[in-house]
Amino acid sequence: MSTTRRELKHAVEALRRIPFFSDCTFAELAQIDRLGTVLDVPSGRSLTREGDEGHECFVTVEGVATAERSGRIIGAIGTASIAGEMALLDHTRRNATVVTSTAMRLIVFSDREFMQMLRIAPRIEASLARIAEERRSPAGVSA
Repeated sequence: MSTTRRELKHAVEALRRIPFFSDCTFAELAQIDRLGTVLDVPSGRSLTREGDEGHECFVTVEGVATAERSGRIIGAIGTASIAGEMALLDHTRRNATVVTSTAMRLIVFSDREFMQMLRIAPRIEASLARIAEERRSPAGVSA
């Protein structure tokens, strides 16, 4: 196995640990891995701002962020989760501010990459729709 193949296998295994990617095939995950950009973010950094237009979403590989709506903390977004997807799914403005509570490692998908991801593995959209529905509840975490 070449280094490239080994690195790809490691990346695919890391994606598969994230619940909404768990049903994807190796081939789908390999394509999705090529879409996103890995980003290390220090604590205290805003990922989204309530009311802004959404142009990307963030898949959390490591770390924790806090979600706030109207200045009130509504929840936390931890490892193996996603933030910012609702604005991309619903084509709306951000409905929460998300700030990193710890240093984080993220995979960032632009809106274009996000739509490509849904075309590659359409079943992801159903999982994300369930997450979004939970977050739409008055007490739910949303970004």
